[in-house]
Amino acid sequence: METAAAESCDNGFLVANGQRCVQWDHISVIEREPQPTDPGNYFYDFDKSYDNMGALLTNRPMIEPDAALGGFYMYNGDFVRLGVSYPSFVAASGRVKNAERPPYRDDARQRRLPYNLNAVKAADGADLAAPNCTVCHSSVVQGKLVQGLGRFNHFIGTDASGFTLNVLGIGAASIFRGDTLDQLKHGLTLLTRLFRDASLHSHLFDVFAGLGMRHDPDTLEWTGRINRLQGHNPNSGMKGWIDFPAWWLTKKKNALYQAGNGRGEKADHMLYMSWFSVDGIEEAEEIQNNFAHVQKWIEEEIEVPKYEDFGPPIDYNLASAGEPVFLRNCAVCHGTYSENDAEETYPNFLVDLEEVGTDPYLAQKNWIYPVKTWWDNSWYGKRGTSSIEVTNGYVAPPLDGVFITAPYFHNGSVPTLEAVLDSSKRPTVWTSNYKDNDYDWDAVGWENKPLDWRPNFEVKPLTGIGIGRGRYDTRKRGNSNAGHTYGDLLTAEERRAVLEYLKTL
Repeated sequence: METAAAESCDNGFLVANGQRCVQWDHISVIEREPQPTDPGNYFYDFDKSYDNMGALLTNRPMIEPDAALGGFYMYNGDFVRLGVSYPSFVAASGRVKNAERPPYRDDARQRRLPYNLNAVKAADGADLAAPNCTVCHSSVVQGKLVQGLGRFNHFIGTDASGFTLNVLGIGAASIFRGDTLDQLKHGLTLLTRLFRDASLHSHLFDVFAGLGMRHDPDTLEWTGRINRLQGHNPNSGMKGWIDFPAWWLTKKKNALYQAGNGRGEKADHMLYMSWFSVDGIEEAEEIQNNFAHVQKWIEEEIEVPKYEDFGPPIDYNLASAGEPVFLRNCAVCHGTYSENDAEETYPNFLVDLEEVGTDPYLAQKNWIYPVKTWWDNSWYGKRGTSSIEVTNGYVAPPLDGVFITAPYFHNGSVPTLEAVLDSSKRPTVWTSNYKDNDYDWDAVGWENKPLDWRPNFEVKPLTGIGIGRGRYDTRKRGNSNAGHTYGDLLTAEERRAVLEYLKTL
């Protein structure tokens, strides 16, 4: 039975079986800026005025990005030069599990570390195990390393075995190995920088704003101080959890982050982790050039996981029935999908908060906003290849591999796709062990248990860290699971069919 269409949809488009009218003034299309050379040479300066868009203004050497070099740099590079003592970590941790062995590691020293740590040399010659970006941006599922799958349990310390530091074990090993001084100097420095701003301010991710501001904007030398006279303050005022988007989606997106804040060259925004230790423009430029390779690697070699490798068989008849429902109701914002990549579409829509209705904290009080003034006046901003933009909404993401990216929404507040499509099934408080046997393949996402004894899943103000695996409370600021109710206007049969179709993406 056909549902009644909205009475009027002037200057907009219909969604949810024609029952909702989305006004165009609630939608922004994030366009790519014209590229002097596209694809390829990523590092250039250009005049952003309309008449001279794309004109080269520098003789800085440009590089042709190489995906293989990017993968090698991710798992072997020294873009973070702080960490714990390598000999002590290896002695305390033992043999690396096969599931934690990444590609691009032929060196024996690197192969003794899990995927989220790199063996690096500090400036003073110390051997260190330093974190890389996959600490937050990869996960092991059913014994398989899924590169680029955001850390689904919200915090690096709860299930990242390679970076859940066995402090006592490593400490004892450092005494035995005789590298206690290296451990204290480098390991303590890393932990201090990691938790300094997160413990003093409102949110764990304020650490990155603080790290940036503690560098001199002109020289990028580490000062350890924040110049508050220039208005720098890393306290974002943000609350709630942040879900890490999958890396394989970046090739479709014209702006990084859920709120579309990172514009221009995406590689420029992928290297914030280097702020832990970068000390000077020469080192920063080396890292920035190498991250052009990393972006190429992510866009060309990070594969979209296939449902068939993880879940039970798909009901393809039901999925076929769900495809036209998806196309009528979801594709206008989330794009269309095909086995032929050339036939796919993705609009890069930034949807206003008033329209989508999801929790506003990340869009309004993003950790990246406090660092914007510093960035704009720093070496990074003055290069002219990228910018940080303030927005008032969220980008409707591509849905490739969506079946494995639970929990959903930008704050991870909805445990299953079934509950995304039917807001009446969203739990107010829910828990999960985040283990493979807790994944509900029928509802597509994490099983949710409404009552549990485990502690609340929140940032503790005195430490800045999350406390174990625990319950997710949507009543807390920043954790709301409201909004995006478009699926509520579908029938139960339509929702079931769309859910099955989403497994095929």
